[in-house]
Amino acid sequence: MLLLEPTIPTKIQRMKQRVQWQHPLMAENSIDQTRLVLDGHTDESFSFLVIGDSGSGPHVNHDPQRRIAEQMLPHHAGCRFLLHTGDVVYQSGSSEQYLTNFIQPYCDS
Repeated sequence: MLLLEPTIPTKIQRMKQRVQWQHPLMAENSIDQTRLVLDGHTDESFSFLVIGDSGSGPHVNHDPQRRIAEQMLPHHAGCRFLLHTGDVVYQSGSSEQYLTNFIQPYCDS
């Protein structure tokens, strides 16, 4: 564990604050989180990308985010959305690391 890294209970509390499943705003707006509706159509076929573990920042001899982005680019035009499963930034996952470890590497591609 890094000295600046928050404790596990602190991380769990922060994650719970970010979870939107059955959030009151979803219920108030009648959003069914178990159905996917695109442009008002539920029977339309579509493609999407799923990625995870994608944000560690630059490395000395390689740039893993650039390699991921390069693999996604050929599929960009045919995809309706991207689902990110987590582990966006390392080491502690704090919001201060999003710009350098996730946003910038993908914006450059």
